[in-house]
Amino acid sequence: MPMPPSSILDVLIVSSYYWPETAGNAPYVTGFAEHLAARGHRVTVATGFPHYPEWRSSPRGFLGVREQYNGVEIRRRRHYVPKQQSALTRAAYEASLTAMGATALPRRAPDAIVGISPTLTGAVLARAAAGAYRRPYGLVFQDLQGPGAMQSGVEGGRRIASLVERAEIGVARQAAAIGVIADGFRTYFESHGISPAAIHRLPNWSLGAQPTQSVEEARSRLGWAEDDFVCLHAGNMGHKQGLENVLYAAAALTDPQIRIVLAGDGNERAKLEHLAAELRVANVSFLPPQPTGLYEAMLGAADVLLVNQRPQVGEMSMASKLTSYFMAARPVIGAVAERSETGREIERAGAGVLVPANEPASLAETIAQLKLDRSHAEKLGMRGRSYAEKHLSTGEVLQKYEEFVHTISRSAPPRSLARRASAGPWDITDPNPQVIDPPKATSTPRVSIVIVSYDCLASLVECLASLAVDREALPAEVIIVDNASSDGAVTAISERFPWVRVIANSANVGFAHAMNQGLQSASADAFLALNPDTVVPPGTLAQALDELTRHADVGMLGVKLVRPDGTFDHACKRGFPTISSAVYYFFGLNRLWPRSPRFASYTAGQLGEDEVGTVDAVNGAFMLVKREAAEDVGPLDERYWLYAEDIDWCHRFWEKGWKVLYWPLVHVTHRKGGSSGDIRSWTLNRAFHRSMWLFYSKHVSPGQPRILSGLVWAGVWTKLGLSALGNAIRRPPAHDWAEEQTAAERASAERSD
Repeated sequence: MPMPPSSILDVLIVSSYYWPETAGNAPYVTGFAEHLAARGHRVTVATGFPHYPEWRSSPRGFLGVREQYNGVEIRRRRHYVPKQQSALTRAAYEASLTAMGATALPRRAPDAIVGISPTLTGAVLARAAAGAYRRPYGLVFQDLQGPGAMQSGVEGGRRIASLVERAEIGVARQAAAIGVIADGFRTYFESHGISPAAIHRLPNWSLGAQPTQSVEEARSRLGWAEDDFVCLHAGNMGHKQGLENVLYAAAALTDPQIRIVLAGDGNERAKLEHLAAELRVANVSFLPPQPTGLYEAMLGAADVLLVNQRPQVGEMSMASKLTSYFMAARPVIGAVAERSETGREIERAGAGVLVPANEPASLAETIAQLKLDRSHAEKLGMRGRSYAEKHLSTGEVLQKYEEFVHTISRSAPPRSLARRASAGPWDITDPNPQVIDPPKATSTPRVSIVIVSYDCLASLVECLASLAVDREALPAEVIIVDNASSDGAVTAISERFPWVRVIANSANVGFAHAMNQGLQSASADAFLALNPDTVVPPGTLAQALDELTRHADVGMLGVKLVRPDGTFDHACKRGFPTISSAVYYFFGLNRLWPRSPRFASYTAGQLGEDEVGTVDAVNGAFMLVKREAAEDVGPLDERYWLYAEDIDWCHRFWEKGWKVLYWPLVHVTHRKGGSSGDIRSWTLNRAFHRSMWLFYSKHVSPGQPRILSGLVWAGVWTKLGLSALGNAIRRPPAHDWAEEQTAAERASAERSD
């Protein structure tokens, strides 16, 4: 009788697949959870409804159910199940799994969280739960999703491979421990800087279910004649398996006693049945998925077992059916890529023969050879059985899984976003920027105008030209902080506008840091943070400055922003983002009730575009600020590399008792998004969503339940995934990360999106 565990843990397992599914990784997740429960641990599984490999959603429940099975609490949520596999449908599948799966998380905080991949959702939700509960998490990788997207051959897969890999590695880096089913997976994680000590080998074990029929009974039930030589593929019939190769091999066979059987289901089954009819292959038959006991009987009744994969499927995946194949004591043919993990496992076990992937003639020849050499085939089958019994025993592997969970529970929770080291371009600074002073300084300026520029010379020239008259009339000093533009802006501006002070950074340090550099250099009693893609009509600054100084309790003023076509830019007056306002905005309720204080709070709809009044926030394209207020509040938060730093600053003004005034009696033209195009790069998209989460965690999260914050975290990064996927489909994949950063023409034009 096994000894009780040294400590009882409350364990949360997040997986897209679970009992009663019998294919893929579901039996292993189920066995893992039930083993922990049998050992006395409290185990909760957050999962979806059964749908694999049939890719049909279960009719049970409406949105979700809770049930107990073999000591495990199972919390299921309904989600989208695609009928056809493509990059877009896969993204929708993952997004619905994430959104609905987040609602399946229990209220109580577990001691350890384990996410199972695939799908990527299992890993992402585990990270979200860890952030919400402030508990450590670990990940078990049955497949590698990043390389998998590259190697899948699914339409659009290559375009999103980089995105998926970044997400996969991102959640893996903060995991307390990582479990891999194959040694080949180690190289992938270690190459991305993950410590080898954090990586644990957790192979799939032999499931050990006993056949419920003898070989003779099974062959009779399945309609196989005594002299039939049956080559069986059992399991999923999906894109990754590439089973067209098997049908073409069947067409190449000349021995009438050789029979090809495809047993299982999947989204490619109907297509395969249609192809078999076209090829008129009478030696091919299809069987439905077999229940436990009958499945093992079917394997034992076959003469040879087949694993077929597309040639692109390399180290990213290992066929989970191998353990059952080995236990059946039947020879295995691996029609797989030469360096695939599936092929390596067959070779380690000495259990079969490898043939090149997608070469039907070679596959047909190998099947025929095994039929002729029954003695060799029998030896291969027995080697597989011996290997499984020695290295893949259930008890030994599940003990490693339990030790893995204890390792997680003894670890620290993941680090917060604010403490992440080397997280991205927001870590770059320039301690010694070049400073170019004008020949003659502006005497006693009333306002200091600070503009941050980055590869936007044409817009910047137009902006400075519009300021030329007011600069002398006020007077005003103008400070340009350039973030290492590649368009010659520093030289051009110094020559054309000699009255401008230029602070030239050697790197793109981000908007907030650059703006703080300019504000520290300013000498007036009022500051204007101005975007380079604005045009300021004559007299605007003087009127706005007079209005600001007229109100002792107003610390910041924003004006009406219009686009070049004269339409109103609603971003010039805003409410602070909250969960409810974001939901109303997302579903377009602000457009249905544009003046509603509730439904249009995100756009400050309670205030008309031409009405004067206080608002939560004004847009960073034009922020006129009193020096005393800025000194009281402090500089912009430089953790915001780009986006949301203006809303954050406004929030802090209100916290200090300074009002923010929207004053539309003058207007400024704002060429919103003019320098950045319609599609954000990965770096900018990531920065945008990172800023969303930073604002929430800083100003909203402290007053919310942890579980709700976890849902918001999952929602923000799911939105990033969908947004990046849409961008990836609309254009070719992005280049190197560093190239992408230096090529971004963004420093201010998109900040108001």
